Amino acid sequence: MKLYHILFTIILLLVSTVGHTDSSTTTVEQNGDGNLATADQSDPTIENNLIEQSQTGNGNSAEATQIVNSSMSSILQVQSGDNNDVSASQQESSSTMVQIVQAGDSQIALSTQWITNNTIGEIYQEGQLNDGELFQSDSVNDTGYLFQSGQSNMGFVRATSGEFHSGTLLQTGVLNDGNVIQLRGAFYTATVTQSGTGNQASSAQNFGESLISEITQSGDANTAFLLQIFNENSYALASQNGSDNFSSIQQEGEFMNVNTIQNGMLNEVIANQDGATSSTLAQQNGIDNFIEISQSETSGSITANQIGNGNIGMISQ
Repeated sequence: MKLYHILFTIILLLVSTVGHTDSSTTTVEQNGDGNLATADQSDPTIENNLIEQSQTGNGNSAEATQIVNSSMSSILQVQSGDNNDVSASQQESSSTMVQIVQAGDSQIALSTQWITNNTIGEIYQEGQLNDGELFQSDSVNDTGYLFQSGQSNMGFVRATSGEFHSGTLLQTGVLNDGNVIQLRGAFYTATVTQSGTGNQASSAQNFGESLISEITQSGDANTAFLLQIFNENSYALASQNGSDNFSSIQQEGEFMNVNTIQNGMLNEVIANQDGATSSTLAQQNGIDNFIEISQSETSGSITANQIGNGNIGMISQ
């Protein structure tokens, strides 16, 4: 069963519109063509708010906004049809949740959360030409999750100035592009998984501590970038299985580790480390692979393994 079918069974949808402060509730269901749903629940400083919006049809647009000092807030938006557009925003909210599901063609989803604690933001998109974006800032114990399955999908998950944040992006299809960026925080975890053809993945963790980043791509002509700078206790892993894959990893800090494994043909790995107590493992199994690894300062360890034909290895410490 698809994820949006599961979400339909757990969301109570009523044909009504109610909204104000102090335990406000807004529920909108629209079934037809050219529908527009907008819920604001206007400030001055709201508590215990809930917004549910569901649209089934063509050319629908839904937008929900809960702002300043919103507490215990939740936004649920479900769209099934063509050319749907969804936008959700929560600011200075605690224990909030944003969940967006779109199934159809040419859909765009956007979710933004500010200064939140224990927040979960989820976006599911299945169809063609979907564009997804999820942003979380100044948050603690937050989870950003984005799933796209279809063709020509783009994904973007970002967290900045927070702690204990987990960002996950999963894309399955053709010509997908994914980004997970985590800036200025501690105890971050980023995971990007793409399976298909012509996928690009980029994961950046900068100005943080105890960070983990992982990219896995299975398909053809995939490209992966991992960047960790000004970090401590960082770990980066990139694994690609297919043809014409390219992987580049850069680390700059202390107590770092890089693990890159590629299995296929015409793969290329470039890993750069600048810091202390750095370790690098690079393994390629295929034909015409190229590897280049560079380390500076002290206590560096490099292990490179290439099995195949026409491989070139360049290692510098």
